Amino acid sequence: MKTIVIISAICVCVSAMTHEELKSGIHTLQSICMPETGATEQIINEIYDGNINVDDENVQSYVECMMKKFNIVDDNGNFNEEVTRDVVSAILDENEN
Repeated sequence: MKTIVIISAICVCVSAMTHEELKSGIHTLQSICMPETGATEQIINEIYDGNINVDDENVQSYVECMMKKFNIVDDNGNFNEEVTRDVVSAILDENEN
């Protein structure tokens, strides 16, 4: 369950995006959120591996940044299920390659 939540956090606003555009967007937003939050490459790799230190402030900030940038949640904290499904599908597809 924790992995699903984290995967959901690493998402992009998809509207009419293809999987390739979505994957590119994920990498672009990672490079934006990393310096904004103090997250390191090691933290990002651990998140993808499912090893998440929920007590780490950098992890929390990074996940929040990605969720907001990807429109997974709005400024009021409302969850966007459709975007999450599209993003999770793209991430799982990327991990299979």
